[in-house]
Amino acid sequence: MLFWDLKYKLPKYLGDEKEYDEIIKALMDLTNYFLERGREGDIEKKVLSYFTQGLTYLVNAEKAFFSKDYSGALQMYEDAKRRLVLFRDSWGSREDFWDNLSRTYLFRTEGMISASKAMTTNDRLEQMKQFSEALKSFNEEVKLFTSMGDTYPAYVAFSRATFSEGMYWYKRGVTEKLKSTARAKKSLMNARGSMRKSVFFERRFISFFEEIVDQLDTLTQERVITKADELWTKSLISVDEGKYQNALKYSKLAKLLYKRAADLSSDVSKKRILLATATILDASYLEAKGNLALRELNKLDDAIEYFRKAEITADKALAMIGSFGSDQLRAGFEAEKEYYKGMTRLIKGIKLFDEQKYEEAKKYFKEALDIFSTAEKLAKLAENELILQFCHIGKNDARGYIELCNVLLL
Repeated sequence: MLFWDLKYKLPKYLGDEKEYDEIIKALMDLTNYFLERGREGDIEKKVLSYFTQGLTYLVNAEKAFFSKDYSGALQMYEDAKRRLVLFRDSWGSREDFWDNLSRTYLFRTEGMISASKAMTTNDRLEQMKQFSEALKSFNEEVKLFTSMGDTYPAYVAFSRATFSEGMYWYKRGVTEKLKSTARAKKSLMNARGSMRKSVFFERRFISFFEEIVDQLDTLTQERVITKADELWTKSLISVDEGKYQNALKYSKLAKLLYKRAADLSSDVSKKRILLATATILDASYLEAKGNLALRELNKLDDAIEYFRKAEITADKALAMIGSFGSDQLRAGFEAEKEYYKGMTRLIKGIKLFDEQKYEEAKKYFKEALDIFSTAEKLAKLAENELILQFCHIGKNDARGYIELCNVLLL
């Protein structure tokens, strides 16, 4: 393979790994040819061997980089740079074919050294700095190939530039996430846009693109969950304040957000937990309707049915969690289930009390008292202050009615 044929194949190894061996063999053959001519006294050919040696290191470095051996790639990129610098120092600035080509590949090598350094450190600020340096090198490569009229190599260099730009925004977004999710989202969206351009020309950057998309989905999911948690808390506070219509509104909105967060999750465990949380909010919605029927509409049969359905729904949520989620989360769901069960017994007791069936009513009030006590213990484990408060109110109601039953049964 003649070098001017090889020149146009070199950029293509970036997109076709099957050509690696062919390119390396051609470069080694050229290197041996140049060295042999050098031993015969042809100094120019000896100098050209430095260039082909540098390109051989460069191709091997590419193989390592895309195999995610970033430390190995860094070493070979640095070896490639040393050889290319040696060539340029020996060849001089002639502004000929070899001079121009060596400058473009030196920019490539310097850019990939910076990118490899970024990939071998966990310091995000250092990563951002290195990707910024890589971007500068690849932009220079784009300019040089464009000025030489080489369109395809210019596009290859452009894919490296947009890769570096995307990774810079990605690392910046991850850093900003700790302080401002709004800023982090903007940076991650910039990262996704840049990396999408990169992948268009170079499919081997697809794993980086997917990582950015996953991070963006995770961030969006976290923002949705934060808002859902806020609305759920408002729903519980509204129940505590007797604002049952507000509680219905907030619990419904929170449920929709938890389901949206579940849709965004690719993690099976997290998805199950979020769907279970959305389901427990169905129970909270039924609870709000039950409280509305009990305390404002005085429809006891309706209230009993709502709390019974809430208990069944909470049990469904527990089944959805299964072995997923923390002990604290399960304890919280169990506390809610027991609370709804206790409310069902309490309201049945109130209905019997109103019918002057005091002995039967007293039995239900005692059952409710025991169930609320169990729910209280679970709520303490879950550190759920609102359910704990609801259980406390339920216990006081049950005790009050038991005392009334005792008096009326005398």
